[in-house]
Amino acid sequence: MVRGRSGRMIEGFVRGLLRLFLRGILAGLGGVRAYGLEHVPEAGPLILAPNHVSHLDPILIGVLVRRPVWFLATDELFTIPVLGTLSRYLRAFPIRQDSPDRKALRRAEELLRQGEALVVFPEGHESLDGKLKPLQGGAILLARRTGACIVPVGIRGSERVLPPREWRPRHGG
Repeated sequence: MVRGRSGRMIEGFVRGLLRLFLRGILAGLGGVRAYGLEHVPEAGPLILAPNHVSHLDPILIGVLVRRPVWFLATDELFTIPVLGTLSRYLRAFPIRQDSPDRKALRRAEELLRQGEALVVFPEGHESLDGKLKPLQGGAILLARRTGACIVPVGIRGSERVLPPREWRPRHGG
């Protein structure tokens, strides 16, 4: 993305506008309830580890969690022109799914060592049937290497609003 102080200011402004826009969309889809946000530390290295049942899940986390978060996201997302650009503005960076991605893991470690919050979907991809899939070891590896706290996150119902493999939301879910 953009480098330098003015570039970071522009990114922050765009990110803020996107968050406001996404909050409006969520409100229009029937509203969202979040419980347990008080368990998310306000500072320090943090890994949020949610289940993944919908393309909506990262948006929910990005809008509902009070502190800024980074996302590890499948590299496939960044091949889609508009979504790739928006994802970068929303602090996502790609990770290859087919093999260990040392570059992405180094970046994740660096962010955690700087005290940032990182969202890692431990299942790797979204679940097509809503059931928890086998967990990958990335979140645990990152926590062990950096001392980051892991906060498990449960998401329920987002698949009714935006079902897996669909891009058009259903109003009211």
